[in-house]
Order: sequence, then structure tokens, then C-alpha cells
Amino acid sequence: MFLLIPRFLHRMIMRFGHPVRMALLRRFNVTVYGCRIIALDEQGRVLLLRQTYGRDWWLAPSGGMKRGEDAIFTAKRELTEETGCTLREAYEVEALVEDYYGLINEVRVVVGLAAGNPQADRREVREVRWFGRDALPQGLAPKVKAGLDRWIATWERYRNDN
Repeated sequence: MFLLIPRFLHRMIMRFGHPVRMALLRRFNVTVYGCRIIALDEQGRVLLLRQTYGRDWWLAPSGGMKRGEDAIFTAKRELTEETGCTLREAYEVEALVEDYYGLINEVRVVVGLAAGNPQADRREVREVRWFGRDALPQGLAPKVKAGLDRWIATWERYRNDN
């Protein structure tokens, strides 16, 4: 449905609708479910993006999950929607409970190898780029910065065990 809306209008809806959505969810004390994707390329670089709405941070690709939905399925879908890349050798490495704009957010972290040339969808994502782990950008979201090395190390252990 959203693909029928012109990109500029979709961005405007996201920019102004996101705070309204968050306020409504807080009002009704809703738990949200999400998936954070740590997508790596063959050189070990991390795919990060900046959204058209919310805070102006560099983030890992992410997306909402339905309750009980498989995290790896969600990660593959969201990465393709937001960047055009595909995800393989993906493992769920951690389950977190975080504050998300005053809401409880149950987050599944999935790490895997990404293939393809990333392109911002220009709807939710305005910029997407690969970064070396030793050259992460200023403005990296604190939650991503805090967990990145741990998540990748856990993924490497899973990958080597299988």
C-alpha cells in the first residue's frame, strides 16, 4: 500500500506520524516488538543507515515484528525493504528489552552477511552506507555502539559451530 504513495508524501507521513504513533502507543501502554539487523559484508564492514524520521542517528537496519514472528524472517524482509540487500548466514544472537520512546520494546538482534549494493529506499531510509568497524560514524546510536562487538562475536561463534 505504501508504495502507491509518492515518496515525498510517505516521508512526510513518517516524519510527522511517528511522534503521534509513539504517543498513542505510550497512552495505551503497548509493548512493541522489533528486530535489529547487524548486516556485514565479506570485508567485515557494518551496514548502517539514517532514517527520514526520528533522531538523526546512524542506526542498524531494523523493523517491527508481529508477536511470535520469526526474527530471522523479519530481518531478511526488513533488510531487503530498507536497503535492497539480502541476508544470509543469519543467526539471532540476543533478545533485549529496551526503552523505545517510553515504551517497552522487545528486540531480537540478528547478525548475518549482506549481499547486494545497498540503496536507501528514500521513504523510511535517507542514507545507507558501509562502515569499517574501526571507522564507525559520529552519531552512531548508543544502543548499537554498546552492543555491536558483542553481537558480532556471538554471531562468529554460532557460525563457526555450525
